[in-house]
Parts: sequence; structure tokens; C-alpha cells
Amino acid sequence: MFDHFLSSKGRKLIIELAKNPIEWYLSCINQFQISESKEREYGPIKNILLFNTIDKIGGAAKVCERTTHFLNDHGFQAYMYVHRKFSENPIVSTLPSARSFDQIILNLFQKNEGWLDVFLSSSLKIKQLPEFKSADLLHFHNMKPGFFSVLTLPEITSLKPIIWTLHDMHSITGHCNHSYECDRWKFLCGSCPDLNSPPEINRDSTDFLIRLKKLAYDHSDFHVVSPSNWLKNKISKSILKNKSITVIPNGIDENIFSGHSKEEARKKLNLPGDHRILLFVAFRGIKNRIKGGHLIPEIIKRLKQKKTIFICVGAPGIQEANIISVDSVTDERKLALFYAAADLFIYPSFADNFPLVILESLSCRTPVVAFKTGGIPEMIKHKNNGYLSPTGNIDEMIHGINYFLADRLRLEKAEYVARKTILDKFTLKDTMNKYIHLYHSVKSEFYTHSFKADKNYRKELNKLIFHYYSRLRIRKTGKRI
Repeated sequence: MFDHFLSSKGRKLIIELAKNPIEWYLSCINQFQISESKEREYGPIKNILLFNTIDKIGGAAKVCERTTHFLNDHGFQAYMYVHRKFSENPIVSTLPSARSFDQIILNLFQKNEGWLDVFLSSSLKIKQLPEFKSADLLHFHNMKPGFFSVLTLPEITSLKPIIWTLHDMHSITGHCNHSYECDRWKFLCGSCPDLNSPPEINRDSTDFLIRLKKLAYDHSDFHVVSPSNWLKNKISKSILKNKSITVIPNGIDENIFSGHSKEEARKKLNLPGDHRILLFVAFRGIKNRIKGGHLIPEIIKRLKQKKTIFICVGAPGIQEANIISVDSVTDERKLALFYAAADLFIYPSFADNFPLVILESLSCRTPVVAFKTGGIPEMIKHKNNGYLSPTGNIDEMIHGINYFLADRLRLEKAEYVARKTILDKFTLKDTMNKYIHLYHSVKSEFYTHSFKADKNYRKELNKLIFHYYSRLRIRKTGKRI
């Protein structure tokens, strides 16, 4: 309906109406207070402001929230801003959204032309937040369309030291969260092979979007954190290759995700004690194709194991004799019971960075059978604390399941190693100690190093945007503006 309305006269009208709002937005950027002189701020870091697109749902949201809570529990004052708030957490607030007519026109224009919220007036107001003014440092996480405009980075990073933890590839591609086998992001995109890859866009504007990101990054000063070496290698070949990059793996609270006995966990969840239990956890459950949820029924069908139950946590769905679908479990202690009750955690994900669900499972002494995707091989040692199969290879994944279920002693050894993996490498405390050390380092560097914001950014930005905007108008009107 939307695309049809804007496919002819409607599209032309919105393109024309967008001209004045675009000029207004750029005039705001022309007034940026890009600071080249930084007064030294003495004393330790106390106030930290964190940002993520949403709270509560998804790995990035959980990482950001857990970071915020840990900081507040250890003498810091941390606060979190999101685009959409799903919790009742008092230390989380939504970033005020603009409701002006100009923003409505810009939203319609950007939606139809695939510009992915280049212009968001709410991002212009971040510097006005009281928490921003008092912050010693900002910590970005997922900064997705609808929440943050990358065009504001040069001003914000000139005012405050910033760490940006990347949880996927969105910040280094023309539009997608994961590029899969495509490597066009290395060459500034264009001719995108999959406009439907989230976040979807109506038209191919990927060459424009990635150039905008590159321009903003080149005129900004921030430190990048990657949870995995896999993503760090991608970043080092991308438009962020000139930024400082630190690898800090995600961590979890091993006291919450602890090793309950299987008997205890199954009794509390009212699950049979004499069956093999396989577990899959993902938002939207088996409907989540990115995490391989759609493969679960096929794996169950082809698995030759008697008295086996498959539990899918993330959304209600299939209810059969050997399949139990459970809605999302937000209570972490209850979720830990599901991990502990399972013999194996099955994770056929097609796109991932450093997924928390694997850490949570390992911490609960449940080995993981997964595809060799993204940073997962950095968490799972093949045939040790889990089993890795080539991405998309269901036969090999089934072999991995049987590898453990056919040998009780082998499974028990893997359970021990799973828990040890977390205690040795991936506890929340270890992760946060690394972040806190980096906070102090980045703040010190912010006030001592020689990076200077280039005021030519405004001129280059105006030129780039109106070059692409004029091409749209020429295409629709047949004449140059």
C-alpha cells in the first residue's frame, strides 16, 4: 500500500516536499558546536551514559542493560537511553522523538527512498540531555535507524569521549546488519544483492548511505569495541579501519546462569526426567530464520533419538508430542533453569557475532551444537564444550547431536568444560573490568591527543546529500534543479 502510493505522483510530491526539511536539518548541522579545544577534566570517571536502540529484547539490549546495572552496583552513576522501552527499569529512558510536520515528511521521504533515517531531529537533541551534560563518557551499543542519525557524530564526539561497541555489521555496511557472503561493503556498496536483509530498504541507496557513514566517521573521534575477533577482522577492512579497535568479549553473570542440577531444573519446570531434552532459544523462536529457527522442525524430523523432547524458547508456536514452544522468558533465573534442564543447546544460526545465548548455555553446564558462524568458534571448542558444523549443514549438526547423546561420559566431560570455559574467559566481572579500564584510557586520550574536528565536514556533507537528492529529483522530473 505504502509503496504503491509513493510509486508515481505521491513519490514525486514527497521528494519535492522533502527539500525544505532537508535544508533545515543541514542548517542545524551547520550550527554544530564542533569543539577543537578541550579543557582538561580531572578526576576519575563517575557518570556514564549508555545508548541502545531498545532494552530488554535481544543480545545487544541485554549487554547494554547488564553493563548499566554493573556500573551502578560498583560505584558509578550510569543511565541508559533507548528508542523503544519494554521494561519498567527506572534507569532507562526513551530518547524524545520529534513529532513535527518536517520530520513526518522526512520520514516518508526516507522510507520510500531507502535513506534509513539519515535525518532524525531527535539526534540533534542528545547534547541537550541533562545526563549528557554531566556524563564523563558515552558508551554506544546498537545505534540503529529510527534511533540515531550518524550525521550528528562529529559534534557529539568532539564534546564527549565515546566508546562504541558494535554487535553486528550495520555500522560498516550500506544498510544490512549482516552481509553473509557479500563483500561489497569493502568497496562502498552499491548494487545491493539483498535489499530485504534487515533493516530492509525500498530502493538501493546503499552507496549513498555508506558514503555518509564514512564521511561522518572520518570527521569523528571515537573508540570501537568488538566482542569478537571475527568482527574485528571485518572492521579492519571497512570504513572504520582507521579507528582504534579493542576486542572485549561479552560476559555473563555466572551466579545467575549457574549449574543447577538437571534433576532440580526439570522438576521446577515440570519436565520429564527420563527424556533427552534439546533446547533452542531465540527471539521469535522457530520463526527467526536468521537464527535458524526454521531448521528446528527439520532437525527434529531427521534426528533418530527416542524419548527426546525439543524445547523452543522465544515465541509460542508448535505444540506436538515431542516439541514444546515457550514464549520469551525475561526472568533470567528462570531462563537459566531451561538451559540447565537441557542435555544440549542447539543453535543453527546463519548470522551472529558473539551470542549471549551460547554463553548462558555454557555457564549452565549445557554443551552447544552450533553452526560455525561469526564469532561462535571463539566460544566453542569443537568436540570439547560443544560441536561446530559448517553453516547450513544440517546433516553435520545432527551428527554433532548424536556425538554427545550416544556417549554419556563424553557428554559429562563436555558439561564440565562448558562451565569452566565461562569461569576462565567470559564472566561479566572480567568483561566489565576490561571496559572500565578502557573507559579511563579513552577519557585520558580524549583530553590529550591531537585529533581535530574538521569544519569542512559541513561543506562536504551538504555537497554529498544534495548530489544524491538532486539525482532523485532529476529522475522524477526529467530536469535539473
